[in-house]
Amino acid sequence: MLKVITSDLKICTPLGERFRNAGVEFELLYLSAPEKQLKDCLAAELGGSADLFVIGESFFVKETVADVLDRQLVYDKKAQIDLIRVPEKEKKLKPPAEFEMEKLLLFPEDFSTFSPRYGYECASMGKYVGGDIILAPDNFDEALYTLDNYVMPYLATKQKFSSVSVYKIFGPEKNEIIHSLSEFKRLTTVRFFVETDFACDTKLTVCFSHSVAKNVKEKITEAVYAKFRENIYADEDCELEDVAVKLLELAGATLGIAESLTGGMVASKIVNVPNASKAFLEGIVSYSNEAKAARLGVSGISLSNYGAVSSEVAYEMAVGVLNTAKTDFALATTGIAGPTGASIDKPVGLVYVSLGNNHGIHVFKYVFDGDRNQVRVKTTKNALFQLIKLLKNKRG
Repeated sequence: MLKVITSDLKICTPLGERFRNAGVEFELLYLSAPEKQLKDCLAAELGGSADLFVIGESFFVKETVADVLDRQLVYDKKAQIDLIRVPEKEKKLKPPAEFEMEKLLLFPEDFSTFSPRYGYECASMGKYVGGDIILAPDNFDEALYTLDNYVMPYLATKQKFSSVSVYKIFGPEKNEIIHSLSEFKRLTTVRFFVETDFACDTKLTVCFSHSVAKNVKEKITEAVYAKFRENIYADEDCELEDVAVKLLELAGATLGIAESLTGGMVASKIVNVPNASKAFLEGIVSYSNEAKAARLGVSGISLSNYGAVSSEVAYEMAVGVLNTAKTDFALATTGIAGPTGASIDKPVGLVYVSLGNNHGIHVFKYVFDGDRNQVRVKTTKNALFQLIKLLKNKRG
């Protein structure tokens, strides 16, 4: 993944065309006020594992990058030689003042420079823990020249991998996953790409070059499983619902679902999977207390004493599914998605997920942050992940 950070909307179109034509996965981060936003943006992105292409006012960008990376700005002799030659290419350009020239020759420590074509500002490239960072001046022609002559060829060499391993991991924060792989970050034969959504559903891609040693692959696999064995739900690029349906089919088991705050979202994910009908028998959206009582047999006493958002009601919802749908497994959700309906004891984001069979039902309690839809998505994904864990444990 390449992330482009710029405040120049004009350059976005040609950049996008070049990346799409080359099959480069990229994301554009537009800064409307770079003098206020760049430092925070870099601090956030440098905690990840994407390559960064930063386009902006030359000295300001270099100074900010050096600050965030905790490096010094140092004099670059190659840049001085390149700038002396600029008039040979662009005779119309007026040389900068002496104090400006001094700034043009300063770069973050350990960065290498590229020869300019359209001015006195050199692009440069360096490394951080998660990947590479390329700095280009906000001169439109120079930025595109840097892209075409340095960035694109470099990305092409990085994409030549002999093999790729994918792990789908649920639960840990992105930074935790990145940190767990820090001992391998300096290897030139391995690249890591970590994509994590707001529900902490992660796709970890490990790319190996032709020259990677076999024991390196084994060590990385061992490290990933040692740290995240309980969180890995697949070793291929798929979704939670794909794995859940596959495990149900392998077990020859059926599933029934009762949903309150998720409003059918869990069932919808399940039916997205081809042939889900072999395992998924019934889904009920029991949104009101009346529906919980009439359709699932939840007792009025539980609803009155504990409320719809409680472990007791979540438990009875799952029991109701088992009794009425006659499925092997039952899953139920109830909670407060917000923004209203909360109290001191029951905040927005409080969720209960119940899951089990006739041998026992477990109720999971969560308190999620985020807006209404984010709470519902987090509930759905956590419910599917717990279903996967249950089915894997049943398989032994």
